[in-house]
Amino acid sequence: MREVKRGSSTAPETDNLEVIYRFEGEVPVSKIADFISSTKEMAESKQTGGLISKTTISIVDEENSLLGVEYPLELFDLESNGLPQLISTITTNFFETVRTGKVEIVDIRIPKDLLTYFPGPKLGSEGIKRMLASKGPLLGVVMRTNPDILPATQARIFYDIAISGIDVGADPQYLTNQNFSPIEARTSHFADMIDRVRGETGRKIMYAINITSRCDKILEFAEKAVENGATALEVDVSSAGLSALEMLVKEGDLEVPIYVTGLQEASFLTSKGTVSGKTTTLMVRLLGGDLIARRAISRDSYDVEELKGIDDVMRRKLNNVLPAMPAACRGIFPGSLEANILTFGQDQVLMADEAIFFHPWGIQAGAKALREAMDAIMRGEGVLTAAQTHDELKQAIEKWGYGPT
Repeated sequence: MREVKRGSSTAPETDNLEVIYRFEGEVPVSKIADFISSTKEMAESKQTGGLISKTTISIVDEENSLLGVEYPLELFDLESNGLPQLISTITTNFFETVRTGKVEIVDIRIPKDLLTYFPGPKLGSEGIKRMLASKGPLLGVVMRTNPDILPATQARIFYDIAISGIDVGADPQYLTNQNFSPIEARTSHFADMIDRVRGETGRKIMYAINITSRCDKILEFAEKAVENGATALEVDVSSAGLSALEMLVKEGDLEVPIYVTGLQEASFLTSKGTVSGKTTTLMVRLLGGDLIARRAISRDSYDVEELKGIDDVMRRKLNNVLPAMPAACRGIFPGSLEANILTFGQDQVLMADEAIFFHPWGIQAGAKALREAMDAIMRGEGVLTAAQTHDELKQAIEKWGYGPT
């Protein structure tokens, strides 16, 4: 039987693609490694077994059941097949071979030669901050709408929110190119409101138009949006898939940031194994996501360390691939801003929803309460102290409380 490499692998000192798998169950990872090694030998002798016969196995962390598998680059032809073939190789092919307990891909370490295929973010975190002339955390809103609200009215609602202190807006995931809100009309009206806010306040803001659709339509929608003044685009990868994002970035000559949502739902869950949110986030960054949605801290959210791991892959140094910016979603209220900023730092957008649309005094008061809380944090005053002298903030704290919600 071939020797299995043992010991921690902390840096991608290899010319191969290394995938880190975590196993759950009663079988020790050393036994799994030996099984895969014996499977490789049998596959080579009988010319069966798929691509696993070409891999190198190492035990990364025996205590935490982490196994590293190195795939030689000859197994991939990204120029012809794109990301889907790579995903199939490291998921389906491997999961079919190892049928013991639960297995999850927790990280991918990509060699320099493979990184050249991926475009990465066009603007990235620093580009977004330059675009908005901002040095600190950004406040955002996920808009709400229905068939009775015309694009002009929806844009005016966004104006009322933005003028009250919000930096970033985004379409809801269910709004794309419906008859009641076609992309051209919606984009044009929002562009007018963005210009209006700039003219009245001097502040730079942006709004992401949702172009999620079939692969053969997404580029067309993107071009229509940009032609009508879009400052950002939105793609939901849980419904459009990673290939749609890949095509959009590689085929489209777009100079606006891309906001990517739906990563928790696009977890590549199969009956044999899963891909972690951290790994999915890394793929999205490599494919060109500038602003990437993830959960905020809340009482029912993911483990804080898991969220930190997601942020880590957005910022990890990867040759010339720009860092992406996290967009904290769900559970963003004035009282939860402090916890999220103290935990994850200033390099993020905090995307609110209910905090704006359900404030007791209306949407403008909701936006003002968030801005009052953010300003208090940035000047070191504290949210609860500021609430004593800011009525909108006081109302928000009384309704939703202080701390993760």
